[in-house]
Amino acid sequence: TVWVADMCNHRVALFTAEGAPAGAFGRHGSGPGRMQYPAGVAVSRSLLLVSEYVGGRLHVLSLRGDALQLLTPPPAAAPPGAAGAYLCAVGAGGGCALVPDTDGAVHVFAVKRAGPLE
Repeated sequence: TVWVADMCNHRVALFTAEGAPAGAFGRHGSGPGRMQYPAGVAVSRSLLLVSEYVGGRLHVLSLRGDALQLLTPPPAAAPPGAAGAYLCAVGAGGGCALVPDTDGAVHVFAVKRAGPLE
């Protein structure tokens, strides 16, 4: 499976290795499973990490798209005047996610395994 951040449709699209569509999950909004311009996707073991360009959050999902954790950086981490618009890619390992922003800073999020969010 290939996971792709479908930024303008506020979701993650899934494709087979051959490129055929295999589904999608997520929709626009601010609650669990709802995204605001997802921009980065990373897979770490059995977790899918999705960063937002506009919402400034990091979604921790199961590989099926179940919302497990929703992380928000501290307000001071956002560039002045950016209204939180900065997360653009993710990399994961060792229980944390490293997320670079469009100003060149790297933010560290603690990623925990948890049950589905409601």
